Amino acid sequence: MSNSRLLILIPTLVVLAMSNGSASLANEEIIPPRALLVANHLRALPFKNVSTGIAAIKTVASNGIELIALRIKPAGYIFELIKQSSPQGNRVNEMGSRHDAQIAFNGGFFKINKKGHKVPVGLLTIDGTRYSSAWKKLGGYLIFRDGNVSILETAGNSVPVGEKILQSKPVLIEPGGNWAMNTNRAIPKKRTLVCIDDTGDFVVMAIVGGGLSLFEAGWLMRSNKVGGFFNCDSAIAMDGGGSTQIWVKGRPDLSFSGETPVHNAVIIRPR
Repeated sequence: MSNSRLLILIPTLVVLAMSNGSASLANEEIIPPRALLVANHLRALPFKNVSTGIAAIKTVASNGIELIALRIKPAGYIFELIKQSSPQGNRVNEMGSRHDAQIAFNGGFFKINKKGHKVPVGLLTIDGTRYSSAWKKLGGYLIFRDGNVSILETAGNSVPVGEKILQSKPVLIEPGGNWAMNTNRAIPKKRTLVCIDDTGDFVVMAIVGGGLSLFEAGWLMRSNKVGGFFNCDSAIAMDGGGSTQIWVKGRPDLSFSGETPVHNAVIIRPR
């Protein structure tokens, strides 16, 4: 397939339906219509405070896409990477409860080894211990260091060293707000995406009903100026599909248990 961006043909009126009408798209970029519909639903809703430094938004769009998103101010919280306590994996609510967290969501990819145990795929470093090898070219790194959260592309960078590092794929938005997706395979699935927005807040978004392609879900993380919503400076996908799950302590309305236990999760605790 050509490296040029995939052209999705939709009526011109849909393109012009962006809320602010000030497109800064490249000539060959057309807003994915399903993503635009969800973004417009989100624009009609407020973020609601969950606790100090955490706000949530949830919607079910008219196309059946159900979305939960949390916006967290990193200064007030500790981000941890947690691995399974059972060889067959755990649900994120179990991981979050076990570590007295306020939020938990699924992390990176995993596979089943010959013993029937779940093991991580892509680099996973917890408390300075590496549990798996890094991909050489795929995806990027989600790095928690000294109270800061960052996303780093794998390609062109050496493997980072630190206490808490999760490698996943793909990078959807490169640091600086650069759109990194150039094709849309149009496979709708549940998705878990994270980003650092243009104010420095951390955002986790879970598509928990219906499904979007990575291209469509990633577009929601883009700027309002191009028909996105979350205004992310950088964004990366976590494992998705049956692994997609999110948990907020005491808030079943903002939680989704997913289809399968997972190997690892990100948990967030108050400082």
